Amino acid sequence: MTRNRVSALFLGLGVIALGLFIWKLGWAPIADALVRFAPLFPLILLIEFLSNVGSTTGWYYAFSPADRPRLVTLQLVNFASLPLSGALPTGQAGEVLKANLLRGRVAGGDIVSSLVIYNSLHVATTALIMAIGPLVALVTGAFAVKIAGVLLLVSCGIAASMLGLGVLLRWGLFARVTRLLARLPWKAMKSAHLEGWAVDVDRRFHAMWHERRRDLVLATAWLLAARVIQIGEVALILGVLTPDAGWLTAWMAFSGTALANYLLMVLPAREGFLEGSSYVVFEALGLSGVHGFTLELIRRLRKVAYQVGGLVLLLVLSRQKEYHPPTTPPR
Repeated sequence: MTRNRVSALFLGLGVIALGLFIWKLGWAPIADALVRFAPLFPLILLIEFLSNVGSTTGWYYAFSPADRPRLVTLQLVNFASLPLSGALPTGQAGEVLKANLLRGRVAGGDIVSSLVIYNSLHVATTALIMAIGPLVALVTGAFAVKIAGVLLLVSCGIAASMLGLGVLLRWGLFARVTRLLARLPWKAMKSAHLEGWAVDVDRRFHAMWHERRRDLVLATAWLLAARVIQIGEVALILGVLTPDAGWLTAWMAFSGTALANYLLMVLPAREGFLEGSSYVVFEALGLSGVHGFTLELIRRLRKVAYQVGGLVLLLVLSRQKEYHPPTTPPR
């Protein structure tokens, strides 16, 4: 079965799942929530914009200063990649598109190293933020110990795995893997150009960890800020759906739905599955499953709005001619 057919299969299953959930819950409570929230939808778009800017700024500091593109350029590239972010499992189609849009503007080794650093820090910072809510819930006893403990344990596990990846990157992971592949009986794996490219990527990682610690701290701080802004989005939506929901409830909802999102990233299309998983997460937290479903539906509408805008940007950026960065770092 081809990749396109697999994606279409999962998309179809997701649409069916979405329809079944709407049928089970009833359209009336969902429609009522959406109507009540409609006036605040521009604010949700603004919150997502600020979160995306924070993430892009974190990516900006992952580039070496000599090859660092303009922040505005990176922001446009980031928005343009949104339409493809869910086209492949783990969202890697969006990362491939980012690299392609930056080709000719930034050194190839810096594109790869910056994307690996950015994605590693993105997962690590998300896991750290995910752990805070369950930790507070365990201390205060505001939520069931079992669900808070599971969320805390999994969040710490994700953060630890990213720390391990960081250690491997400092160890020269790309060059070592390339040398191992060169021992295989495949001529394509015995390319001196490939080994030189891997050494260059590892050199940039080494510089990030040992010579550019300020950039590493700034990248981490901006990504943490972007995740906190996303919790603000959840708090705003829940504030409309259920006025008695506080920040801890929003934080726990963010942690649970973020975990479900990571578990579902193996699917090439998640329409319907995310909404269903949010229903399950809210029920497990002792909250209304309808509110969880509606939360994800609103976030889905926000995502679609940005994907439409991203398509327009993609068409514009794809028509631009390539240019080479200056030989001296920008001031």
